[in-house]
Amino acid sequence: MTVSHKLFLVFLILFGAQASLAQDDDFVFYSDLSRDWYQGGDYFEWTSTTEDNNAKKVNVFYKTWGDETKPKLVLIHGFPNSSFDYYKMIPFLEDEYHIAALDFPGSGFSDKPLDGYNYMLAENAEIVDYFVREVVEFEDFALYTHDRGVSIGLAFLGNYLVLVRKLRFLMDLSFSDTFRFAGIGPGRGGFSLIRQRFASFSA
Repeated sequence: MTVSHKLFLVFLILFGAQASLAQDDDFVFYSDLSRDWYQGGDYFEWTSTTEDNNAKKVNVFYKTWGDETKPKLVLIHGFPNSSFDYYKMIPFLEDEYHIAALDFPGSGFSDKPLDGYNYMLAENAEIVDYFVREVVEFEDFALYTHDRGVSIGLAFLGNYLVLVRKLRFLMDLSFSDTFRFAGIGPGRGGFSLIRQRFASFSA
């Protein structure tokens, strides 16, 4: 065997090992914060209801916080963000609420299928319904939305408000970074305002 052939085989072995490692590791973490966010979450399986997606199955990432006996709160992220959007807000609320948030397919730690997969707002509304009923099993809860999540929340309400369920809907219409870093920061008393608004929805 020539030297060039040996070098080629070594390259194939090394490249194959690296490729295998890349397949084993689902994500590359660029901070401890993102790693902690991922490790504290879980997945549920969703079968796409959009016709062109041919009933493709995707894994949807979600997280929960707080005491299960507390009032329920569902957080819906916008585009092109993920549940991580709320990481600065959750610590101010998790002592008083049982919180749940998910990453829609194509976002965050959820699956991101390509090859013509259609990411439809209407289907995201169906995912929210499945999430609250079958995964976290919330019956009486507040829904807090942001950006594209507002439209998803409205679609969810339009389709499923007729269900026998008490649902309190609270939506945020902010489309800027002030939503995450300034507009509701503790220095502005924003989290106290959120608590008051959530409390007003409690029956």
